[in-house]
Amino acid sequence: MRRLAGLFFLSGISGLIFQVIWFRRLALVFGVTSYALGIVLASYMAGLAIGSVAGGRLADRRRDLFRVYGLVEIAIAALGLSVLPLISLVQWLYVRVAPGLVDQPTLLSFLRFALSFAVMIPATACMGATLPVGVRAYNSRESHGVSVLYAANTAGAVVGVLAGGFVLLGVFGLTATSLVAAALNVACAAGAAALWRASKAQQTASPDAAPSAAATQPLSRAEVGVLASLFFAGFAALAYEVIWTRLFSVLAFEIVYGYAVMLAVLLAGVALGSALYGTRPVTVNRAVSHIVWLQMGIGVLAAALPLVLKPLANDTLTAGARSWPGIAGLVSRCPSCVSMLPGLLVVVFVSSALSGAAMPAAARVLTGGGQGWATRLGVGYAGNLVGGALGSLVAGFFLLPRFGAHASLLVVAFVNIAIGAGLALATRRRALAGAVVAGGLIAIAPSVLDTATLDVYRTVVSARLSTARIPWYREGLESSVAVAETADDRFLLINGAIHSASSGLYYHRWLGHLGAIAHPDPKDALVIGLGGGATAGAMALHPGLRVHVVELSEGVVEAARHMLTDDNYHLLSRQNVTRAVDDGRNHLLVSGRTYDIIEADIVEPRHAGASVLYSYEYFDSARRALKPGGIMVQWLGSPNSDAYRWTLNTFRRVFPYVSLWIGGGDVGIGSMTPLPPLDRRRLEQMFQDPALRQALIDARLDDVEKILAMKHADSTPPLPGPILTDDRPVLEYFVTLPFVTRRAFRR
Repeated sequence: MRRLAGLFFLSGISGLIFQVIWFRRLALVFGVTSYALGIVLASYMAGLAIGSVAGGRLADRRRDLFRVYGLVEIAIAALGLSVLPLISLVQWLYVRVAPGLVDQPTLLSFLRFALSFAVMIPATACMGATLPVGVRAYNSRESHGVSVLYAANTAGAVVGVLAGGFVLLGVFGLTATSLVAAALNVACAAGAAALWRASKAQQTASPDAAPSAAATQPLSRAEVGVLASLFFAGFAALAYEVIWTRLFSVLAFEIVYGYAVMLAVLLAGVALGSALYGTRPVTVNRAVSHIVWLQMGIGVLAAALPLVLKPLANDTLTAGARSWPGIAGLVSRCPSCVSMLPGLLVVVFVSSALSGAAMPAAARVLTGGGQGWATRLGVGYAGNLVGGALGSLVAGFFLLPRFGAHASLLVVAFVNIAIGAGLALATRRRALAGAVVAGGLIAIAPSVLDTATLDVYRTVVSARLSTARIPWYREGLESSVAVAETADDRFLLINGAIHSASSGLYYHRWLGHLGAIAHPDPKDALVIGLGGGATAGAMALHPGLRVHVVELSEGVVEAARHMLTDDNYHLLSRQNVTRAVDDGRNHLLVSGRTYDIIEADIVEPRHAGASVLYSYEYFDSARRALKPGGIMVQWLGSPNSDAYRWTLNTFRRVFPYVSLWIGGGDVGIGSMTPLPPLDRRRLEQMFQDPALRQALIDARLDDVEKILAMKHADSTPPLPGPILTDDRPVLEYFVTLPFVTRRAFRR
């Protein structure tokens, strides 16, 4: 058993690494909108579910299951390595088909699902088959067998999250890390081959070990109830993950390591709960009761989260109310976050441990009814996966945007209470059902009755900002957006990260004016990322220039329209401005439009997912979308950092002509032809337009000489050395940058 558990541990590492890589790569094709990522998740889970059902049926009909398990692991390695090349083929096809479906979102969504499902289904089906095949190979109907293997596989996933999130992706990149994952699957296959050879001498003709037909007898009440509970438990588990991720991102400043830590804690809880449940045998009847109480416990704990976080925020609010120097202080000083993060993680861990214990308890019921038990186990696991996919979609697309994190948390907690009560009623345990309902409602009542005080999202945002007032916030489909104010500043926060501040608006306005000034005769401009709208707002004031803004979050658009109009010169009400809620890279990929100017609002490269706006592929797609003589304006950051040097070197690889502007050269302008010198006469004419003149003054460009001084230097040609690619998203994995400097980019 230990050797098989070791193989499941390695397989868990591989599976999680593959999942992260595939999701990241498909996001570059379909975009990072919630709809696109939700479709990818649904196709991934569907593949696992199909494999689980097929694996269970296969396991009930084969004797050489260790051999089958080894072949499945070999298939995962081979098919897993094929996914990245297939995604490149998918991108080629998608770019040619998607432009004709832009106005038909339903067909476009179906296309995304079909393509991602086709790419991942072979590998994910094999992954889904491993649990029923492995459990049947161990030949255990007790909860112990399922708990040990499930716990080992989940513990491997924890290692995969931490190794991939902190080391492998940042240092080696997607392709090389895929090879590591495949090597682990090959090692599992080799171990399974050894187990198969050892098992051949021990095979007997016992009914349980021999091949058998799938069960034909009707399912018992307990089995039907447990199958339903697995589906809804999967729904609740993934819904919680979506909600917790949104809350955690606020406290963890939207960095990739924050999500890795949260997911690792969640999976560690599942692994521990599963392992602990299997330490002693239980009867089927007791397993049903355990599931009822476990589901109630999950719901009660989730409902208690606002009660846990509120005192932590209040206890540290005084400490966090000290004076801090602007944005740097907001980012670096958050005593309340330090207290609230452990509180959130404890709730996530304990809740996940209860969820992890429920899986082997359910398996004990499903495997206790005679022949064909592996088939029932496979169906149950598949139902759990399908429910998880549905829960993720409902929470992300419906609950959070419509009701917010607090109400969504309570709704899902009620689902857990209903699961426990429903299973108790299905097995004719009415007293137990009544106790679950009564206890659950009592636990949920405080958070329902005192929503205004305990609102969980407002609590975490308040802790994040300490002394700031929050006059407006929206929990939207793509992100949670807040506008916060202090006595002398105003901030726009997206998922807890500060994206603009009124004290720094002049710099954003610089960027907006720069493109319109540097291009001799601009007509069409694209701004990727709206933020507070200061960059696009300054650009839109230049006569004759049409500005198209692509912003991922509708909440950001709403904030810019209603709360930040003074910052962006009423950008969204201007007739020369159009906007789209979409992923900027996906827009470049499929829109077919071309522009005189392309630039992105300032996005910190350390934010999760931000490195896709600093890669060679992104710059190249922008180059292809430029009209003849067009320019791309790119914020490069601090000239003293590795991120600056690598971004500039990558920018130079795409554009043969690059000039550096503003201050120490922290903004680059790239073009395919030499950029003409600034026309003094044209600049003087700009100051004749009253509105444009005031906007230039707001950007601290109050005379022609200051504008002429914006150019810092003409860049040198590309230098040998590192370039940033989609395959190596190193900028957001900043903890591993020293390793990258010494090893991964060495030439």
